[in-house]
Amino acid sequence: MNQIQIPKKWKSWYLNEIRLDKSQTIIPNKTKDQKFELYSVPAYNTGKPEIISGRDIGSNKQTVEEETVLLCKINPQINRVWIVSNHSSFPKIASTEWISFFKQDFINPKYLFYFLQNANFRKFLCQNVSGIGGSLTRIRPSVLNHYIIPVPTLEIQKKIVQKLDYILGQLEERKKEILQLINKFESKEILKSYQNRLLNLAFSGKLTEEELIFSEEYQMQIPKGWKRSRFGDLIDLKHGHQFRTSDYVKDTGYKVFKIGQLEIDNKIDLSNCDLVSKSRHGEFKDFIIKKGDILMALTGATLGRVVRIEEELDVVFQNYRVGNFKLKNDKLIYDYLYYLLQSDLIFNQVFDKINRAAQPNIGKENFENIEIIYPEDKKIQKRIVQKLDDKFTEMEKYQNQIIAIEKKLENTKKSLDLLTSSVLNSAFTGKLVN
Repeated sequence: MNQIQIPKKWKSWYLNEIRLDKSQTIIPNKTKDQKFELYSVPAYNTGKPEIISGRDIGSNKQTVEEETVLLCKINPQINRVWIVSNHSSFPKIASTEWISFFKQDFINPKYLFYFLQNANFRKFLCQNVSGIGGSLTRIRPSVLNHYIIPVPTLEIQKKIVQKLDYILGQLEERKKEILQLINKFESKEILKSYQNRLLNLAFSGKLTEEELIFSEEYQMQIPKGWKRSRFGDLIDLKHGHQFRTSDYVKDTGYKVFKIGQLEIDNKIDLSNCDLVSKSRHGEFKDFIIKKGDILMALTGATLGRVVRIEEELDVVFQNYRVGNFKLKNDKLIYDYLYYLLQSDLIFNQVFDKINRAAQPNIGKENFENIEIIYPEDKKIQKRIVQKLDDKFTEMEKYQNQIIAIEKKLENTKKSLDLLTSSVLNSAFTGKLVN
């Protein structure tokens, strides 16, 4: 039972006294051609019931009426309360996952609708669930029996509902605007698309406005002074060591760089690495990662993610499914290779060679025979790298600005959620209207 202070001239009722349940069990599948107006839990997020034939409904339902208030039993952390409206002339039915409150003369359905959403009541529900957790938790209707609801006169209820409709309507509109702004940015998708476009321009000679000529040797258009080559003739992919669980130690040791250490946006995270005993330094010294190394994730969800080590690290060993790319000769510069590995020119060819039915993996053999294109003049390579550096720096600044705006919008939305909670609390303690 909840302990609350009832405003003067208001009455207190238990929810089981409020809850008039006239529902009957119905098996819609027995009337296959009959259409129903169905209030299902999945339909709640759409804001309107499903219009559906009996043949398409596979389980028992309950009958409901217009202005019946529905409280969802499933996972009360999600605030789902619905009022049955009049979307059609078809019989109205609801999932048995709703607790139904049929209309009573002394309580405004919209007043009850708002009460069932207030923070104190939701907290009570979350503290009195049954089930394992999350979507498996349920409210038993009996839990509501001795929960007190303060009920003023119908005239006061009407005034409270009108005020809540207006105030919460304004807040909801503001929240929608904020969510639209957040969705509009989609910073990572926009920037990733722009990044891919820049790389495609760079490795076709268009970013630096190279002259295009038709190559008799390659039978295609190619920037003047550029050359095509087999990847394996210029670049070596070095796998790391295949560490076993038994190699790892606790507390202190040298870190092992795995694919999970490669983050999006070409960054690394060494805060949660497995460790290898420092006594094994000599055993794994050929796999130490150094400043300037270009690493790629060769498997799993991070497949193809590339990072360049920008600073000197303490001893960190390279794991097997992390690739380290080394130049075999002086035809390319490392910074050109770094950007090349992120381009569609490389990955469209590599992905054509892997088995996508299983967990995708790439390795040395996938890269050996793919073709790359590069300017023989290293000054042009450097000019391309400088252009990309400048553009990527601009993108990073832009992304940081967007992230800052998104955080402000998220904080504003949280503030509006708190304000909504405060307004509802005021309504049911007699502070919203006289």
